[in-house]
Amino acid sequence: MNTPKKPPQSRGVDTAASNDRQVIAGRGKAAAAKGKAPAKVRRGEPWEVTPDDLSCLDAVRSLLSALNNAYVSTSQINSLILDIPVLAARCMRRIGVKQQATPESLAKALTSIGNMGLENELLGLLEDLTTCRADMLEAEANAADPADRA
Repeated sequence: MNTPKKPPQSRGVDTAASNDRQVIAGRGKAAAAKGKAPAKVRRGEPWEVTPDDLSCLDAVRSLLSALNNAYVSTSQINSLILDIPVLAARCMRRIGVKQQATPESLAKALTSIGNMGLENELLGLLEDLTTCRADMLEAEANAADPADRA
């Protein structure tokens, strides 16, 4: 009997990043539960999303606009990615390199991972940024209204 094969998934799941995100989110909730504002989360690895990375949303928007332009050059894409340090670190990690991204090393990494690899890293980053922002808003709401916790 022939069984149909599952179609290949277009996007892999980065379980390590998801688990790291949950640990970081748990730290913020624990601090908020104690009545303290969440302390600045120390970055363990450069590819982990922290609240500081939310400041690069304009750079992410610029990158997305450039990726929609058929005439954009690879050097423009490289410079836009370098403006988003967490994305550059994720692209470097994807090829197994843990050094800081330079224009030359990032160009090699992007050549290696290709458009689909960049798309996967960008989608994962957007998901982690969204989760980080939601966790921040939840922690702020819990800290601002202690009567709801009772």
